[in-house]
Amino acid sequence: MKKNKDRIYIKSWLNYKPYEKQVISDSYYLELCNKVCEAIYSYKNNPNFNIILDNKVIDDFSCFITSYFEDLISGTNIWNTFLKLHEELYNKPLPFYDTVDYCKKEINQHDISFLLWYYVMYNENLIYPNHENITKMAKVIYDVFDKEWEYAPENEFLKSFYKIDENETDFYEARKLMDKILFKSYLFQIDTYARLIEEEIEVFNENKDDVEHISSLVYEVRASGIHNYCTRLLALKSNEWTAHLLGKNHPLYHDFLNMSPRIYSYFYYIGQDEYDIFIEHIATGKKFKLTKKSLNTPDLNRPGLFKIINEILLLG
Repeated sequence: MKKNKDRIYIKSWLNYKPYEKQVISDSYYLELCNKVCEAIYSYKNNPNFNIILDNKVIDDFSCFITSYFEDLISGTNIWNTFLKLHEELYNKPLPFYDTVDYCKKEINQHDISFLLWYYVMYNENLIYPNHENITKMAKVIYDVFDKEWEYAPENEFLKSFYKIDENETDFYEARKLMDKILFKSYLFQIDTYARLIEEEIEVFNENKDDVEHISSLVYEVRASGIHNYCTRLLALKSNEWTAHLLGKNHPLYHDFLNMSPRIYSYFYYIGQDEYDIFIEHIATGKKFKLTKKSLNTPDLNRPGLFKIINEILLLG
C-alpha cells in the first residue's frame, strides 16, 4: 500500500490540466487519483508482476488515467475523439482488442488496458498489449472507476478550455486551442508535450549566452511544434485533432482541418489596408491576404521582395 507521506498532491494532478489553479472538482479527482494509485501499488506487490514501473511513473500514470475518467465524465471529448477517428480508419474503436461489446461514452476495461500499454511503451518498456499484467492491472483500475461512475462530478471549467466561439476569426485564439490540445491535454502529455519540453531545454542550453534572443528562440520551438508535431496516436497534427474534437457540425471544423502549414519563404509585397497585407508567394505565384497581427515585420511602404520570418497561417 502506498504510504500516506507519498500521497499524490494537487501540484502533480494539475500538471495534467490546462489551468494552474485548483477548482472544486479537483479535490474529488485528486482523492480518486490516490485511490487508483493505492490500487496499483497493491497489485504491484503481486509476485507475478513484471512490468517495470517505479514510484514516479505510478504516480504520473495515476494522474493520467484518472484524467481519462474525468474526460469521460466531463465530456471534454478528448478520448472519444480518438475512438471516433480510430473507428473511421479501422472499423473498430481500439486496436489490439475485441471490441464487439464495447460501450461507447462509458469507462471500458480495454480503454484502460490500451492507455496503460501506451504509457508504459512511452517509457521504452516493450510489452505486449494483451500481456496478463496489463489486463489484470486494468481490471483493478476499472473496479475503482466503476464504483465512482454514478457519483463523479463534471469539471465544467476543464470543458471550457476545449471550446471556441463559432464566430471566432482571430487566428491566435484558434492557435491557443490547438496549443491546449497538443501540449496541455492529458492524452498527449507524455507525447508532444514531453517532446516540446525536451526541445525547449535543448534550445535553451545551446543558446543560454544569447540573452537577447533566447526568449524568441524558445517561443519559436513551441510555435513551430503547434503546427508541425504529429502525435504518436494516429499521426495527426494539432489542427486535425482540434477540428475533429469540435466536430463536423462546428462552423470552424473545415477551417481548422484545412489550415495551411507554416511558411518560411520569400514573398512579393503588393500593398496593404488598415488590417491586412497583400502579398504574392514568389515560388508559386499564389496570392495571400495576411492579417497584420500575424506578421512581425517593419512597416512596408512600397512593393518589393521580402522574406517572411514569422508565420503565415490562414483561418477561414
